[in-house]
Amino acid sequence: MADTSCLIVYQNINQIDILQHTFLNLTVTVDVAEEFGELPDWISVKTLTKRNHYTRLSRYLGKGEASSIALAFETNGSLLVIDEKKRKESSLGFGIEYNWVTWSSYKGKRKRGD
Repeated sequence: MADTSCLIVYQNINQIDILQHTFLNLTVTVDVAEEFGELPDWISVKTLTKRNHYTRLSRYLGKGEASSIALAFETNGSLLVIDEKKRKESSLGFGIEYNWVTWSSYKGKRKRGD
C-alpha cells in the first residue's frame, strides 16, 4: 500500500518505477487514486470495506493518508509505504508494518543494480 505523497515523491524525481521493482504488488485506495491522478497500470486500486477506521483517522489526517492507513489495517499482511512522521505514528496504533519512502528507494535501487 502507498499513500499519495509517496507516489508524488517518486513521480517528481522520475523514479516511480522503483516502486514497481521493489514491491510485488502495490495497491492504493480510491482516495489516493483521485488525489494522484492517472496511475501507472501496475498499481491497483482498492475500495475500503470498513469505514470506521477511516472516519476516526480522517479527523486529523488527509483523505489519502487516512484511507491508506485504514486499508492497510483491514488487509492482513500488508505493508504501508508512507513518508511523514505524523502519518507513521498514526499507523502504529493499528499495528501496521510500514516503511519510509527513502527505504523503498534504497531497496529498489539495490534490486535494479544501481
